[in-house]
Amino acid sequence: QRIDATRVLDRFLDRAEGDDLVTSLLMLMADGVDKPSDQAARLGVPVTDVYNARRRLNGHIGPIRAEFGLEASDGF
Repeated sequence: QRIDATRVLDRFLDRAEGDDLVTSLLMLMADGVDKPSDQAARLGVPVTDVYNARRRLNGHIGPIRAEFGLEASDGF
């Protein structure tokens, strides 16, 4: 199954609306910046804020998987 990454990212951005830190993390991840310490440095926030934002982001994964008919084994 082929995933349209742009559509998936757009859905994450829609769901994260109003959470500026999660939105910023999504954009960094899309650019390949995945380490929390690197993300914190780029955003000028404590790494604990990044970990908390990542937890909020993780709450969107299940619903988005369901929306796109994806399984965890699909690499998402």
